[in-house]
Amino acid sequence: MFIENTSKYDFTETAQRLNDAVLAGGWTLLAIHDLKDTLHKKGFEVLPVRVFEVCKGSLSVKMLEREKYSI
Repeated sequence: MFIENTSKYDFTETAQRLNDAVLAGGWTLLAIHDLKDTLHKKGFEVLPVRVFEVCKGSLSVKMLEREKYSI
């Protein structure tokens, strides 16, 4: 799912504020993927993009417990 909003902060501060909000909300920050850096290493130039991989164990368990076809 993608949700797009315009931030009143620059990219770096927006990313830091998102990071802080994730942790303050009780979520676990599993990884931050810097797509600009990754693609730059492959010879591509794109605008700054970071993907925040987050998890909340209590919600994950509820989703996984309901899955009928888990392996």
